Amino acid sequence: MFYNKVTLVGRLTKDPQVNEYEENKKRGFFTLAVDRGYKTADGKKSTDFISVIAWNKLADVCDEFLKKGNLILVDGQIHTRQYQNQGEKNYVTEITAERIKFLSPKKEV
Repeated sequence: MFYNKVTLVGRLTKDPQVNEYEENKKRGFFTLAVDRGYKTADGKKSTDFISVIAWNKLADVCDEFLKKGNLILVDGQIHTRQYQNQGEKNYVTEITAERIKFLSPKKEV
């Protein structure tokens, strides 16, 4: 049996980018900053930047409601894809979102 499930909580690094790739089909892309919960040896926060993809209706929701700095929860699956760049194989690991929960907006200063 195989199981591919991930849950992340983090903040958007910028507004989502949403585009139509076929008639009535959309793809949304954003990066989630996820703190690791500890500091490095030099006292700085340790943060991972995770690429997230949302499709179709969920991409529309992202486009309409998500903004840079929003704190969200993402449930989804880890996917790895490869592409060629000048004859060199490159691999990208990203999360395909299945559910997004809005936790709070960015704190106003």
